[in-house]
Amino acid sequence: MRNDIDIRKTTIQKIIIGTLDTEYASYHNEGGENLPQREFLGDSRKLNIKIARLLGNQFKTRFNGK
Repeated sequence: MRNDIDIRKTTIQKIIIGTLDTEYASYHNEGGENLPQREFLGDSRKLNIKIARLLGNQFKTRFNGK
């Protein structure tokens, strides 16, 4: 599932990141009938910092010509 995480949708206001066509991923992440939650993607300060750095670098690369 880790390799299925990608950008799902981008607009001028937001970027949505999720899994690509991996139906079972949501069951593992959120849990379901007879299946305990095994969250692999959730809110994390460390992850948010990594994402902010990655996006910042992408903006610099794409819009500053560097």
